[in-house]
Amino acid sequence: MFFTQKPKLVDSYFKIYSVKNFYVIKNQSKRKKIFENIMANMFIHLPNFKGYSFPIETDPHPVFYKIYKKFLSTCEKHFLSLTLSDKNNTTTLCYLSNINSQPTEYHDHIKGSTINGVYYYQVNKNDSLSFKDDNREFRYNVEENELLIFPNYVRHKPTKTTGSKFRICLNMEIITLEDVNDIFTDI
Repeated sequence: MFFTQKPKLVDSYFKIYSVKNFYVIKNQSKRKKIFENIMANMFIHLPNFKGYSFPIETDPHPVFYKIYKKFLSTCEKHFLSLTLSDKNNTTTLCYLSNINSQPTEYHDHIKGSTINGVYYYQVNKNDSLSFKDDNREFRYNVEENELLIFPNYVRHKPTKTTGSKFRICLNMEIITLEDVNDIFTDI
């Protein structure tokens, strides 16, 4: 069982929750190995890469699986009565961008999840995630080591980074038997 703080509601309209300092890796040697592993996974997918994110398929340390398990544990602890679907998949997707990256489009995760999580492994100052529907837009500045949790139907996109570092986000999904609206009623 992982200890984690209770997710904090940061926007009630879109039902976005944050966990600051969700998974902190201070050891620079370990951070370097994780970055090298992310790059190796990206190069595996480069010839056929069509999207913004790529799956982490090799995880020799296995830090990405640990991060996913902590995300799952956080949701199981703080959301009422989660029953995982047989279709649930623990694969972590990595979104990697820098100042030269093309802007992304608004998207949702309706086809692949009930609960969506984004862990910000590395960010630049003022990196943010934008949320939007027909009535409202909300921009949230993310912090390194922060986890955001939100419903699958929320349209979102990372804003273009202006810093010199790669922005590295790990996207995780949980598929439950419960309806998303029943889960995101109240924590």
